[in-house]
Amino acid sequence: MGIKLLKSMLLCLGSIVFGRCFPLFIHEHGHAIGALMTGGKVLRIYFHPFSWSQAFCIGSSSEIFVTFAGSALTAIVGVLVVLSVWRWRKYYVTVLYTGAVFMILKDGFYYLNSVANNRGDAVALIGDGVPEALVISFGLLLFVGGAFFAIECFNMLGFDSNDGVWYRFLVLSGGIGPYLVSMLVYHVKCNDDDLNRWLMTIGLSVVMIFVLSLLSGIAQRKIRLFRVEETKTVSWGEVVFANVLASSLALVMFLILPMYSPYYDMIW
Repeated sequence: MGIKLLKSMLLCLGSIVFGRCFPLFIHEHGHAIGALMTGGKVLRIYFHPFSWSQAFCIGSSSEIFVTFAGSALTAIVGVLVVLSVWRWRKYYVTVLYTGAVFMILKDGFYYLNSVANNRGDAVALIGDGVPEALVISFGLLLFVGGAFFAIECFNMLGFDSNDGVWYRFLVLSGGIGPYLVSMLVYHVKCNDDDLNRWLMTIGLSVVMIFVLSLLSGIAQRKIRLFRVEETKTVSWGEVVFANVLASSLALVMFLILPMYSPYYDMIW
């Protein structure tokens, strides 16, 4: 049980890091593409793994389209990856699948959290005249869709249908927890005025982990689509590949973002 737990946690950690870093590029470039498609210009794209990321655009004929394009592109890329590798059983698939699912879940959560914290794309859309109910519905659509695909992640992470809620919660916490702790340390160290908002984000993330842990067990037992005839054994090859890929992506991000200046300038 100890080795099984360790491998599942490490595989989850690599998948989550990949699923956190990669969408930052996709989401912000979605805004940039939206601006270019509507006659605008991209002045700068600002990435930050532990804080807000932004694409600075001017001259667009539709701010709503530019705002919406970020999450739309993330969802499209995430769904395409998920559908491309669905039910494959190769060592390199788990990190791609779970990372893509996290992309969808993250942006759904981001919209809902944006409304709760009164900051971000969702608030910008509401400020531009989009009905709040429609914005929340879009966030829920992404989150529920991501949650549906996420059930298969539990099969890939080696969960048995009889594994309990708290075991699942422990594995997911081992994957998401280090990122949440790093984010908290960053904002405390920087004396961020938005610390309370980030604490709310962390709290909502913990609730999300528990809900996924609960629903995944029910789905594995009750929904035919997610039933597996035998429990998958996570290999060390999967664990190594996932964490090397995630670490490489994170390293590239930090090379792009010098410690003293977490962004890069792009003139289009």
